[in-house]
Amino acid sequence: MTGIPGTELRRSPATRSPLYHRRLVLLCVSQAVGSIGLAAGAVAGPLLAETVTGSAAYGPLPLGLLVIGAALSAPVVTGAMRWVGRARGLAACHVVAAAGAAVVVLAGARHLAPLLSGSLLLGVGNTGVMLGRYAAADLATPERRAEAMGVAMAAVTVGAVAGPALLGPAGVLAAQLGLPAALGLFVLALALFPVTGAIGLLADRGAEDRSPAARARTVTAASRARLAPLLVLAVTNLTMVSVMGAMPNHLRHHDWDLHGAGLVIGTHVAAMFGPSPLTGRLIRQFGYRRVSLSGAVLMVAAMVVGVFWTGEGDVVLLLLLGLGWNLQLLGGTAWLIDVTPDGLRHRAEGLGEVVMGMAAATGTLLVAGPLLAIGDLPMLCLAFVALNVAATAAFARGGRR
Repeated sequence: MTGIPGTELRRSPATRSPLYHRRLVLLCVSQAVGSIGLAAGAVAGPLLAETVTGSAAYGPLPLGLLVIGAALSAPVVTGAMRWVGRARGLAACHVVAAAGAAVVVLAGARHLAPLLSGSLLLGVGNTGVMLGRYAAADLATPERRAEAMGVAMAAVTVGAVAGPALLGPAGVLAAQLGLPAALGLFVLALALFPVTGAIGLLADRGAEDRSPAARARTVTAASRARLAPLLVLAVTNLTMVSVMGAMPNHLRHHDWDLHGAGLVIGTHVAAMFGPSPLTGRLIRQFGYRRVSLSGAVLMVAAMVVGVFWTGEGDVVLLLLLGLGWNLQLLGGTAWLIDVTPDGLRHRAEGLGEVVMGMAAATGTLLVAGPLLAIGDLPMLCLAFVALNVAATAAFARGGRR
């Protein structure tokens, strides 16, 4: 790349070829189907935990195990991809996730341990879906990587919105099979994850050679260059997941009914993934550093709203939170790819997913609870104002080096 890293280069004919578009479309279909399957752990898991134990206090555990499973599996998966290829690695993630859904379905709604172990395995499916953005980057030439990633991440919107909406119909299906209704989405996940892997393998047909020898190019680069994008990914996920974990109860305490709360959270999810194609174009036009910085500004603005305008400003908070996360996720990812030598790509991608996953787990299990106990959502947002301002200053300085 020439000029300022992360800025636009001339368009290559490679990204206009029928093969490129066919593979990108198939990858997007795989992303959409896989993200529907993930609704089992994120939506049905908490409900099933309460059904099994009789206490809502156990509700967060399945999601927490899913996040931990994603973080622990990322370096293993990306390391394996170096030898077996991207598509086979992603397919393996979806097979493991299907196994997790099977564990939960076979155990029924009788015990907590199978639900938690199944949720841990479903986290591997989350790794597969999130690593799909790197698979999209592989399809494109360097100047089009961000746009390809944006299209692949936008496909996740389908599952993120459709998955929760299928909770009722999937429950009817489970009842027809003689299973508890809360298992419906797990039955759906069991069917969809193998399909996801198969579609991903089809997308890889006709790809160029990605054998270890073909990927063996290494370039000497300072590892410090990767600290800034990793910081971007960690802080944005820590902020988003911590605040989102607090929002359901916060909305309930401010007299939002279930329908209204669902619409508000749906708006947030749409803002997280929907603008991704536009974000990819912005990265190509203005560079990943500027886009990452813009996302950080939106994140700070969202936290300020949470401090001073809680209640009526919840919609604004969640909209800004989703948009800021989207800009920083794609900007930070493009940044990480650009400063990482080809031979270290898989290792860096795995580290990025680990950083994001551990940040999310830290936020939900260690940070959010104590701060909410001290001063509810405004205190949580105030802490994240300080964190995001400090982190923005740090990675902005790192970006100038």
